[in-house]
Amino acid sequence: MTKRRRLIPASAVLPIQNVLHLLPNPVVDELNAAHSAAAQADWETTRKHGSSAQQMAWKALHTGHWASIPTFWRSGYMAACYYVALALVAVHQNSLLAPDTGTSSHMRSDLSDVIRQALRELDLGLMLGDTTFRAELMQFAQDLEECRSTSPQVEAD
Repeated sequence: MTKRRRLIPASAVLPIQNVLHLLPNPVVDELNAAHSAAAQADWETTRKHGSSAQQMAWKALHTGHWASIPTFWRSGYMAACYYVALALVAVHQNSLLAPDTGTSSHMRSDLSDVIRQALRELDLGLMLGDTTFRAELMQFAQDLEECRSTSPQVEAD
C-alpha cells in the first residue's frame, strides 16, 4: 500500500504577526484575511486575499531603488506568495495525490500546470522576499518538486 503524501504543510498558516505591524493597513487586512482563510481551509478566499496582498507588495517593491525598499515589504510579499501557492495546491491536492488510474494526458497537464504555477509563486517569494519565511517556502517548494518528479500523474518538464 502506497502512503499518501500531504502536500499542504501541516501548519498551513505562517507566523505573520511579527510582520503585520510594519505594513500599511490595506496589506495587513489582505494578509490577515488570507491567513484566517487558510486556517479554515477556505482556499478560494486564501487565494483572493493573498493575491491582493501580493499585488500591493509587488508595487511597493518596484517603486524606487531596490535598496531603499523597507524589508517589511519583502516579508509581506513573501507571505502573500506563500498563500497564493498554498491555495493553488490545496484546491488540487486530492488530484495531485490520487493513485494513477489511467488519468488522461489532459488531466496530467492540468496538474503539472498547477504545480508549475505554485512553484513560480514560491520562487518569486524566495527571490524578492527576505529571510523571514524562507524555510517554509523552501520546504513547500521541495515537497512540490518531489511530487512533480515522483508522481506518475504529473509529468516533469
